[in-house]
Parts: sequence; structure tokens; C-alpha cells
Amino acid sequence: MNLRNFLSGTVLSTLAITMMTGCALIFIPKKQKVVIQTATPGASIIYRGDTLGKDRVVIRKVNKNKVFQQVTVAKEGYKSQRYCFEAAKLTPAYAISILDILLFGPAWEYRMPKLHKYDKVQHVPALQAMQNRKPDEKYLYVDNTSVDVKSADIKFINYNHIKQYERKSVKSNVKKKGKSLTKEDLKIDNTIFSDELNWGLKNMNFIDTTHTIFPNTGNCLYISSTIKKMTFFFIHHKDDHDYYVKNSHAMNSVLCLDMEIEWDIMDYYKQKICTLTTDKRSDLTIVIKDNGNVTDAYGRSIRAAMAGNLEYALMDVQKQLSEKGLLKMTAGKEDTSAFLTVNRPVATPGQRINDYLKSTVSVKVDDGHGSGVILSSDGMIVTNYHVVAGTKEIEVIFNDGTKAVGEVIRKNPDADLALIKVKKDSLIPLAFSDQKDPEIGIDVWAIGTPKSLELGQSVSKGIISGVRNANNMTYLQTDVKISPGNSGGALVNKDGTVMGIVSSKLIGFGTEGVGFAILSKDVFGKLRLKYSN
Repeated sequence: MNLRNFLSGTVLSTLAITMMTGCALIFIPKKQKVVIQTATPGASIIYRGDTLGKDRVVIRKVNKNKVFQQVTVAKEGYKSQRYCFEAAKLTPAYAISILDILLFGPAWEYRMPKLHKYDKVQHVPALQAMQNRKPDEKYLYVDNTSVDVKSADIKFINYNHIKQYERKSVKSNVKKKGKSLTKEDLKIDNTIFSDELNWGLKNMNFIDTTHTIFPNTGNCLYISSTIKKMTFFFIHHKDDHDYYVKNSHAMNSVLCLDMEIEWDIMDYYKQKICTLTTDKRSDLTIVIKDNGNVTDAYGRSIRAAMAGNLEYALMDVQKQLSEKGLLKMTAGKEDTSAFLTVNRPVATPGQRINDYLKSTVSVKVDDGHGSGVILSSDGMIVTNYHVVAGTKEIEVIFNDGTKAVGEVIRKNPDADLALIKVKKDSLIPLAFSDQKDPEIGIDVWAIGTPKSLELGQSVSKGIISGVRNANNMTYLQTDVKISPGNSGGALVNKDGTVMGIVSSKLIGFGTEGVGFAILSKDVFGKLRLKYSN
């Protein structure tokens, strides 16, 4: 055998072996250089937890063992974005491996990640700017984030490639074609996402972190969201999915979550103003199986997708509120209603604190109770507005156990005050003080119904420990023990004169004995009341 024939035979044998065994792959690099370009100037690009730079970075060694890769693009004042890209293009080695593909089937090509390559340049779309609260806009707080989805409204749609998802998922009827793989409804009363959304609102200055004791009740909105429909988009190589599930080192896929959400917009007292609807989609989120646990991997990714979706949706709610004019701060309108005139009670010297109990009441409402103070002998009673806000029925319970139906005849939500009327005569009212600057340090007693109706007309003693001014109101600070249910009750001095209406207390670790009552003079002013003499 001459040398020429030997070399020819060797080359042909080598090529045959290479084509039939995939040995051509040894000449293909496992890693590839990829350029990440963001459309948002100054945005940071994060890959595998490391910040690589801003605007444009080069990742020189992207491992092709993973079909999908993910970067995060972030910039202060913008909603951060997860961006996924895929090794979808075939390398020239695909052609010389054709025999392997014919022998082992089309899925073979996906089991050899080196046969694929990423686009050399990945263009990340512009980030969405977060609109910070303007000085003339109201504050926003997320009260509740719940899930109430019928089984028929939980849809699953599969795609083989990211570009296929981008091309097909934009159709208006695509979600209707999705399959529901469960027969169980999904219902969660409250989720962990409320705190995360409030954190985002705080970063946009929509949560007041300075006036936390005396909130501006007239310029605060509460938001409660309910997820009504969920569509999951999964992207993985269909022919190769079983292989990746079995091989944790190679398995990764991508998901996206579309959610239709109803948002109830409420005032400070949780009274609904309107309902808004959003239909947003999360960023693509990579799913990586760790420690062989597929359930945990998808659980983490679904949670991340839900959080991102809710953030986009809340930004849309903010936009809708602004367009409807509901975010605009409202200046407190001057009340021009006619004054209600009541007779001033005659003081009786030598009375004991026990005698004043006859002049206080328990106010039972739909979802609880509060307290009240008898203002006039013909059935007018002062309480807090938050005690009666939104209730359908009011039952007033007197010290002697008798009861009467109450009706709100005057209210001032901004001042948290309400006036109730009952059809009852010969009541014993208490006199309200007209002092502008009560003396600090004097003894006072709180009379009300703490915690339970069984504790009606309880008495606790303390002092006036300060006088505070906020939101055009004056509050008496006191160390009297105040509990839920005391709201609307009387803060009286030793003569039985009402110094203020109990309204709130500070609650928190290490905080004790700090309660507040609305100054009696403000009670008369805000409710447009006056004594006849």
C-alpha cells in the first residue's frame, strides 16, 4: 500500500467516524463571546450576580451547556428588567453531524449544546421609568394582595423557542387557546407581595415616612388587588424536555406570567372609590434546577415572575389614577354648613368619675365597635368617623344596657369625627372644653369600651403629656391606657369636662403609653357645633 492510498484511507475513515459519532464536536468551543447592549443609558448589566458594567458589556465566555441565559439590567429610578436569550442558531458543525441526527433523531441536536450558538449581540429593550410621587399627589399604600382564580382561568401555553414565543404570544386570542391543566380553583386571601409592593411605593415616595403619627387622612389612598386570571407561558425544547429534566446539569427553561388583576382603590378609611383593571406580563424568567428539585426551581421562578408582574401592574395603576385625576391632592374645603346649636350642660360640683359613665356609650357597628360621648340630652353623640365609616347599621348601647339605633347626621372624614343621632330623650350629656391650650400634666380619665363590648364604659387614668399640632388639628398626647374600642370615647378631667375625643395610640415594639385625643375645641369646629350660651 503506497503512502497516498494510506493517507486517503485514513482521512476517509476519520471523516466517517467523525460524522457518525459526533466527534466533530471536539473542534467546536464550549463557550462563546456575547455582547449585551442596553437601550437605557447608564443602566447596569448584571450576569450571574456580578455587575459587569454599564450600557454595553462583553461576556467573553458564555457557557453553551445552558440553552438559555439571563442578564438583569437595572438603573435607579427605573423598573429593573430580566432579559433572556437563547442558543438557537446552529453552527456549521450541524452539517457534518447529519448522520448522527438521522440515526438518533432530531432531538439529538439539542442534546449537544455546542452545536448551537447565541446571537453575537443581544439588544435589551429600554427600561420603564418609575414615576416618583409629585408634591401635589396623594400617598398610596397597598393594603392587600390576594388571589382568586377559577380553574378555567389558569392557562398553560408551551413554546419551543423564545422567538416563537415573541412572534405568537402577541396575538389577542392566544390566552383563550391555552390549556387549563388543573380542576382546582386558586384562592389566597393575602400574599407576601403586599410588603414588596409597598417597598416599591416607598422608593417612589408614595409612602409618607415623615408624618407617620398623624396621617393626612384626606390625601391617602389604599389599594387592594385581586389576581383574577393567570396565563403561564413556558419555553423549552419540546423534543428534548425529558432529557433536560433528567439531567439537572443541563436543564433550564424559561417562563413568563400574564395576570389580569382587579385593583380596588379606597380612601383612608378603606371605603371603595373605584375599581381599576390591569393585564400585564412579566419579564421572561429563567428556570434553573438546583439539587435535582424541579418543583423548587419552578416555584422560585413563578414567585419572581409574579412579583415582577405586580410591579408592572402597579405602575399602570398609578398611571390610570393620574389620568383620572384621583391622585391629585385635595385641599381641605371649608365647611360652610350651618352650625348645630346645642345647650351647654350644667356642671354639677362634687360628682365622681363613676357619675360620668352615664354620659358615654358603646357604638356597635357591622365589623366591631367603638365608643362615643353624649353631646346633648336629645340624642346627639360624638364619635370618630373611622368607627362608623362604611357600616350599614349603628347600634348605640348606653351605660344602663338600653339600646338605640344610631344615624350619622354629620361627619368630617379629614378630622376623623362623626355626629350620631338617636331617638332618645332625657340623656345626660358631658360638657366639652373650649380651651385652646390645655395644661400639660393635669390628670385625665379615658372612658370607653376597650377590646370587647363586655368591657363597656371602662375607666383608665393618666395625664396630658403633650399637645401636638398636625394637619390643622390639635391633638392631646396622653399616657392613659388606650385599647381598640376606645376610639370615639371621652378624655375627661376631674370635673367631668371633655378635654378631647380619643382617636388613636402608637403601637410598636418598645412603645407604651402614647395615645392621642382630638382637642374638644377642634371637635366643635370640625363638626360645626356651638353651644347656645
